[in-house]
Amino acid sequence: MQKSISEKFILILSQRDISHPAAGGAEKYLHKAISVLAEKEKIIHLGCAFDGCKKEEIIDGVQYVRHGKNLFTVIFYGIKFYLHNRRQVLMVIDHSNTHQFFTFLWVRKKRVFFIHQLALDIWPYYFGKIGNIFWVLEELLIRLSRGRAITVSESTKNDLASRKFKEIYVVPEGNDIVCHELPSDESKQDYLLYVGRMVPYKRVEDAILVAAKLEKKLIIIGRGPKKYTDFLKVYAEKVQADCEFLGFISKEEKTQRMKDAYLLLMPSIREGWGLVITESSNLGTPSVVYNVNGVIEAVNYGKAGYIAKNMSVEGMLEVIRDITPEGYKKIREDAFDYSLKFTWEQTAQIFADTIHSILQ
Repeated sequence: MQKSISEKFILILSQRDISHPAAGGAEKYLHKAISVLAEKEKIIHLGCAFDGCKKEEIIDGVQYVRHGKNLFTVIFYGIKFYLHNRRQVLMVIDHSNTHQFFTFLWVRKKRVFFIHQLALDIWPYYFGKIGNIFWVLEELLIRLSRGRAITVSESTKNDLASRKFKEIYVVPEGNDIVCHELPSDESKQDYLLYVGRMVPYKRVEDAILVAAKLEKKLIIIGRGPKKYTDFLKVYAEKVQADCEFLGFISKEEKTQRMKDAYLLLMPSIREGWGLVITESSNLGTPSVVYNVNGVIEAVNYGKAGYIAKNMSVEGMLEVIRDITPEGYKKIREDAFDYSLKFTWEQTAQIFADTIHSILQ
C-alpha cells in the first residue's frame, strides 16, 4: 500500500493476522474484536505476509495489509506507513503477542498497547540460558511501553499494574457458543486431548507423559515448528504413549473431538487466557491446567476445571487420579455454565466501547 489514505482510520499493528497459518487464540480474539469496531471506523491491520497470501484484502470490514515475512521488515514498513499517513491516523493499536512494534518510540498520541500476556519465563524455553537476556529485555520494553493498555485478564492487568501502567482496560475473552445446553455425556470416550500450537512453553511433552502414565490415549490437535513436533513424536515413542498427532483439522472435527474427550490437558506455563479451555468447557469437556496466570481464570480458579497440585506431571496426575464420577459430573456442569459467560458479541462490544471512549 503506497498511496496515501484519504480518510481517518485506526491503525492496528500485529505480527500475524487471522488468516496466517500460525494464527492462534490471540489473532482470533483481535479479529473478532475489530470486526465490530469496523462497523463505525475504518480499520487497517498491518502484519506479516505469508506464503500464498493476498497482499491486501478486506475480511469482515477490516482492511488487512501484509508486508514482508519477518517482524523486523513489517515494523519498518509500519513506521514508514504511519509517518506517511499520520495526519489521518486516529489511533495506533500495538498488538503484542510476544512481540511488539516499539510504538512508544514513534507514536506520541492515541497509542494503545494491547497485550494478552507477558512472555517473561517463556524465553528460556526457546533459547535456554540465553533466554534470560530476552526476559530482562522484555521487562525493559514493557516498562517503556507504559501508558494506555488493553488486556484480556485480571492476571495480566496485575502484571502491567506492577510495572507502573496507569490506564489499563480489561476486555474479557469471547467464545463461539456452540452449545446452549450441556451436551450429553453418552458420546464420551476415554481419551485425553491437547489442542493448540505445539511450541516448547506449552510443554506438550507433559501431556504426553501424563497420558503414558495413565495408560490413556492422547489426541493432539495443532501444529508447530518441525523440530519441536519431531521431538514430541520421538518422546511419545520413548515413553510408550499412545498418541495420535492430527495436525490441523476442520472446525467440525475439532468440535467433535473436544466433545468426545474425557479431559483437555493444558500444561502451558503462561497464557493470556487459554481460549481452548473455554471452548472445551462449552462442549462438556473440563480441563486440567497448571496454576499459572491466565489459565486459572479460564477454569475460574478451580471452580470450572481442575488445577494441578503443582507444576509437574506428578501434580497433574494426582488431580486426575482423584477425580470421582460425582466430582466429574459437577465440574463438567460448572465448566459449561462458566463458558456461557463469554461471547464474542460481548467481547467485541466492550472492545469497541473502550476504543471509542479513548478516542473521545
